[in-house]
Amino acid sequence: MKNKSIGIISGAGPMAGALLTKKIIEICQKKYGCINVKGFPKRILFSYPFSEMLKPNTKKQIEEFQENKQKDYEL
Repeated sequence: MKNKSIGIISGAGPMAGALLTKKIIEICQKKYGCINVKGFPKRILFSYPFSEMLKPNTKKQIEEFQENKQKDYEL
């Protein structure tokens, strides 16, 4: 079975996404015994300020980002 990816959209400050990513890694280690890179899910972190998310054209920018990232991870 192919490992799944986790997408994180963060915007509550530069460390918010990093802290969430750290927590996900810790949970994988404790709950699933992950110890090497292959055991962890792929993580995609998109850090984008919440204030920018409220602007009218932001939805289009996020959709474009998602399309580009999906292409990057298709094998």
